Amino acid sequence: MLVFGVAISIASSVSGYFLALALNASIGGMMALMTGAFLILALACGPRHGLVVRRARRRRQMRDNETRMLAVHLFNHENTAREKDENVVEALHTHLGWPAARVDAVMARSLETGQIVREGRLLRLTPKGRSAARQIPRTMAAGCPRRRLKSFSIGQRERAGAGIKISQAGDQREYSFR
Repeated sequence: MLVFGVAISIASSVSGYFLALALNASIGGMMALMTGAFLILALACGPRHGLVVRRARRRRQMRDNETRMLAVHLFNHENTAREKDENVVEALHTHLGWPAARVDAVMARSLETGQIVREGRLLRLTPKGRSAARQIPRTMAAGCPRRRLKSFSIGQRERAGAGIKISQAGDQREYSFR
């Protein structure tokens, strides 16, 4: 790390010196300007905390969450009387609140990763998709203490669940994201 710091300071000094000579400007000022330019470059392109890496990580997480949300939706309606109405492409537009292009993109990613299969109009989970859908409630329960969840009613859990909607009909729980 120390070597990188020395290399960047030498590069900013040398580039500032030659740029100042070419532009007939103050050498010290141009060296300071080049040091600032290297700082901005480091902030934007840092391998762990850079702005470009953060944006790419957020986009990847958003795409992963979309495929998980689709898997949870399909899992909740799997082997129920309403499966033929709920687990079709046309229902995803209204139930998940996504535009048609987003539904198509998420379905394509889920099909590509092998989480779902399409049987005519009906979408079905593969064993891989089913295990991904089963992990979501466990993950949510691990992030939210059970004693706190037990003391709330279902409506209060929706507000306290950090963006996770938990609704219950009979003995079946439904998990969804806001």
